[in-house]
Amino acid sequence: MRFTHFTALLTTLLAAMVSVQAKTLAPGYNREMIRGVNIGSWLVLEKWMCPSLFDTYASSAVDEWTFTETLGKDAAYTALQSHWSSWFTKDDVVSLKGMGINALRIPVGYWSFDLQDDEPYVWGAQDWLDTAIDWAREEGLYVWVDLHGVPGSQNGFDNSGRSGAMDWQTVDGNIARTHSVLKTIAKKYGASSYADVVIGIQLVNEPASWGNNSNDITRDFYNDGYGNVWAEVENGDMMVVIHDNFLPLSDWTNFQGPPAAGNLGIDTHIYQVFADSDNTLNQDGHVALACSKGDLLAAANAIVPVFTGEWSGATNICLLADGSTIAGTSCSEDGCQCESADSRTWSDGLIAQLRRFNEAQMDVWEETTSGYFFWNFKTEHAPAWDFMKGAQNGWIPQPLSDRQFPGQCGYTVDQYFIDSSASSSAAVSSTEVASSTAWEETSSTEAWTEATATAEATSTDAWTSAEATTTADAWTAAETTSDAWPSTSEYVVPTSTDAAASPTTTVVTYTTAAPAAAEITAAPAGGDYTYTVTNYYTFTGDAAATNTDGIANLGMDYTTTQTEYYTTEWTTATTTAYYRRVKRGRYGRS
Repeated sequence: MRFTHFTALLTTLLAAMVSVQAKTLAPGYNREMIRGVNIGSWLVLEKWMCPSLFDTYASSAVDEWTFTETLGKDAAYTALQSHWSSWFTKDDVVSLKGMGINALRIPVGYWSFDLQDDEPYVWGAQDWLDTAIDWAREEGLYVWVDLHGVPGSQNGFDNSGRSGAMDWQTVDGNIARTHSVLKTIAKKYGASSYADVVIGIQLVNEPASWGNNSNDITRDFYNDGYGNVWAEVENGDMMVVIHDNFLPLSDWTNFQGPPAAGNLGIDTHIYQVFADSDNTLNQDGHVALACSKGDLLAAANAIVPVFTGEWSGATNICLLADGSTIAGTSCSEDGCQCESADSRTWSDGLIAQLRRFNEAQMDVWEETTSGYFFWNFKTEHAPAWDFMKGAQNGWIPQPLSDRQFPGQCGYTVDQYFIDSSASSSAAVSSTEVASSTAWEETSSTEAWTEATATAEATSTDAWTSAEATTTADAWTAAETTSDAWPSTSEYVVPTSTDAAASPTTTVVTYTTAAPAAAEITAAPAGGDYTYTVTNYYTFTGDAAATNTDGIANLGMDYTTTQTEYYTTEWTTATTTAYYRRVKRGRYGRS
């Protein structure tokens, strides 16, 4: 359903600020939990994450505006093409998928869609965005297109493309240009051809709630932007995302969400390094602060999908020799090491402190939100902000569900199960999956993740066998031992026109145990082998039942003979199926 305008966003968002004891799924939200990363400093430069690019080409530049202004368009285009082709690659997408990531939030600037002659930016980033979406589709990942920078700058930060002045709302035409860009993005990436991969469009990243910005104007922009996007998209499941404007979520309680609440998402960014109060905390304090976010997030997520669109593992702490931590970026005590040190020198103890903080945050996001995006997928010299480095070196859990410090925030850990024979509505089995991906089988292959389960033979006497009706190469997945034959069982007799066979739909009773020829008591010398089995049946149908040749079968005993083919060379059996990620028994607070 489309809406020309949504007159407001969240009428009762956080209206009942109660302690939430268990996760309530956001209304209308029908996707799996988002576990994503941001692809920052790629299509919108941020010097602190990739300083080598600036050092090489424009060391005095501080953002993408001054970078391109310093170089001029031709040289800037050459430098950026080199950067775009190397900072983020298809190999990164493959690696991120292997680390448990299922979504990418990709920041992009307005100048990739609307560039005026008096602006120093250069064209080309849109093509790379298209390429990244193709990569994501190939690997089964989702994409959020995030309008990270708008004309005039929405916050005066370098992440808007231009640091310093904040003129988005004060210069005539800037908001109109932003809406025009959003319409272009919505028309292109909201097309049905992108519906399998592009699941979100963010109206603007981090608009300031101070300075030259008016919160009332921002709210009007959200209202109009939502309508403009929905006027263009073909994808009825597209989510339009708004940032919380650096305000408490409770500030959105006077907004009314649209009927299809799942089509609206709220993005909140949670860091613990930018406020003065953050930098007085030791790691115990940081963990406690992370845990304290849970109830407010859960209350909001019970109304509309909430996403922690940016977060990191960064804190300004030092580890003392006795294993305790203090706030700071430097220390002089023997055996003291700070997070600000080169990560190549980090001790196991310091890595454990980062891991502890990340696990606490992830517990909160998993339980109280609809998803998260770590900032950033990588950096050059800021390891606590580097997801891939963290996953490779132990301060990001691998798999993402692994916990060295469980229950820090009072949430018990979900147990994930797999049932290879379950239908989409069946209960899971008691076999636990030791990974971040909990699966429930589904018959649909669309929009599901593929999972592979491998079962291994327990002994040399347990033969993996396969029966073939035509050739020895057509194997099924049956197993037999010497006692594989029951003394009595019901079987549905196969359809046949042979007078010696049973009628088409008759259920018969197996009255005689399998003959000795069918029993396997020891392994053959090796290789494939065959044997012939004679099965004994008695017909138990009603008097009127006949087979297709009209021969009455009431009380008739009969036999069938078949050749079965086996191999002794299989020790493992692998089954590939499509599964839906699911959590069983929502956990609450202990």
